[in-house]
Amino acid sequence: MSSRPFDDPRVLPGGSGIKYQLENGEVDEITSDAPGWKWGMVYFTKGWLEGKVVRRESNYQNLPDKVPEVKGYTGWDHMQCDMDAGR
Repeated sequence: MSSRPFDDPRVLPGGSGIKYQLENGEVDEITSDAPGWKWGMVYFTKGWLEGKVVRRESNYQNLPDKVPEVKGYTGWDHMQCDMDAGR
């Protein structure tokens, strides 16, 4: 899935915002002050979508059922920070 509109410069600080119109004619705007949840901050399952109107939206179609296998990935055991990197 795309991270749009979260990476869209129009909703980043100082951006112009994104105006949109609903089917009933109501006009609203996504602003840089309140652009919504940041990408990756909301987690949901297919079960959560059941019975919800948003399940019909295009970005909720054909979602994966499982985490894909990554060949050669052994997982994190610890994190290291080299304070001298880039000097």
